[in-house]
Amino acid sequence: MSSIEKTKTITRPPSRSKKFLQNSVFAFILQILTIVSGFIIPRFKLVYFGSEINGILASILQFIAVIAIVEAGLGAAALFSLYKPLAEDDKNALSARMSTIEKSYKNTAAFFIIAAVALAFIYPFIVESGTLSFWEIAILVAVLAVPRALEFLFTSKYVVLLTASQNAKINSIVMSISIVLRTAIFVLLAILGIHVAIIYTITILVSIFNVGFLHFYCKKKYPHIDYSKPKDSSLLHKRKSAMGGQIASIVYSTALVVIATIMLPLEEISVFNIFSLVTIGVPAVLFIFSNSVAPTFGDIIAKNETDLLKKNFELFDQAFSIISSILFMCIVILVVPFIMLYTHNIYDADYYRRLLAILMTAVVAIGSTSIAPDIIMASAGFYKQQFLTTLAMAIFMVMFGTLFAFIWGIEGLVIALLLTYIIRLFCFVIYIKKKFPMLSLFNMIRNRLIVLAMFAGGIIFMLFFQIEISNYGFWILYALIVFASTIAIALVLNIIFNPKKTKRLISKTLNFIKRKRENAVLNESAEQQEEQELKCQGQLEENQIDNARENKNETVYKKAYTKKN
Repeated sequence: MSSIEKTKTITRPPSRSKKFLQNSVFAFILQILTIVSGFIIPRFKLVYFGSEINGILASILQFIAVIAIVEAGLGAAALFSLYKPLAEDDKNALSARMSTIEKSYKNTAAFFIIAAVALAFIYPFIVESGTLSFWEIAILVAVLAVPRALEFLFTSKYVVLLTASQNAKINSIVMSISIVLRTAIFVLLAILGIHVAIIYTITILVSIFNVGFLHFYCKKKYPHIDYSKPKDSSLLHKRKSAMGGQIASIVYSTALVVIATIMLPLEEISVFNIFSLVTIGVPAVLFIFSNSVAPTFGDIIAKNETDLLKKNFELFDQAFSIISSILFMCIVILVVPFIMLYTHNIYDADYYRRLLAILMTAVVAIGSTSIAPDIIMASAGFYKQQFLTTLAMAIFMVMFGTLFAFIWGIEGLVIALLLTYIIRLFCFVIYIKKKFPMLSLFNMIRNRLIVLAMFAGGIIFMLFFQIEISNYGFWILYALIVFASTIAIALVLNIIFNPKKTKRLISKTLNFIKRKRENAVLNESAEQQEEQELKCQGQLEENQIDNARENKNETVYKKAYTKKN
């Protein structure tokens, strides 16, 4: 047996690192497409439909996110419940839990559809529009709710399964295709002057494509899962525990626009929505790593690998903090010049809001520093312990958000949101240290102080060094200079204040790149060797056929010819 044949007999499952890398790459592509689409579609909304309709659409989507609270806790609890049976390859337990997840999502879909119908009739009474009629707004609400209803009915269970089994890349690929199709459909129909409600009705076809693809893929990939198994009540127990954290998350992300819809003009919601493209949309790249790494931490915790948990968490937290510090310093410097270019020739709302830019970037910066603690708590299933903290934050946001909106408008709402994020981060870091004493509280605090220091530096630069930018080409050049400068600043600060872990992170990154190159060379060499062996084998068979012909040995000729073909 040749060395190539020996290699072929050994099949190894993909490592955690390889799965994480694959999921991260495809999730990164998805996020980039989401960001690009997020910049293209709102621009067409502003140009072809105006700030008011853009504000209405943003508001409706946030209200739909509110009624989607019926799913609160289910996704997180379902994901956590699958880690153990997948790690132990327990097919019976996996089937029982997937059966429970499917039934739970169908019940959720029923409640969501009822709530969406009610919202379609109630929402038009909340807003005052000079552009759309009562029934046009009602139809928009119903149409925008359909994709979420289809998710609950058909695809959410598959997304949970793919994520838990570290195959989230499949969902990322499907979603990437969907985003490209939705964007193309919206742009084309907007240019043609089609009514906005009809445009969103046509894009429902893309959601149907998602349903079909994920259904057939997962049925083929996981044929051993029996969805007729009896329910596993432990999942429902975990769902109740997880509900508090997810409800608070929904309140954080939707309360601002919901309160603004009731208290402020629709144009203000459009302003918030446009600023969100950069201050919230771009940093969402960070969340792809959290979504990809969460199953890895879940697997480590399920197997009780304490030393590995400490090592990987500290490395992840360090890398995440460096990326965050670079990103948010860039955003706070570049956001206002970009918004002024993006809203050029749009005069129906005031988009020059430097204070709003600073506050919204601060919210996301503080929020990003709590991602690593969030991952550990979710991966360990510590949902119940988050409930009181998150419930208090939700109440705080609603009370003070309403008060601050009355005093300072949209900026007041963002201030309230910022305060909730600061308190939430403090509580989560303290709790993580209590439950995982092997993790260094000092390192976590130091990493976050570096992020905040760079963000503060970006604010100072923004306020005192204003550069006039007249076109996108100049903005891109300016952005590249700012980006290169912030990378240098971030590395210097981390080397000064955290030299050991920064050097380890750089060394690990360089070693990873080196290993990938070596593996590529080895794979190429192995392919060449295999190709050479096949050529030699083919030449041998040709010689055998020729010899058989010369000797007029019909039996040997037929045998050799048959073997060759």
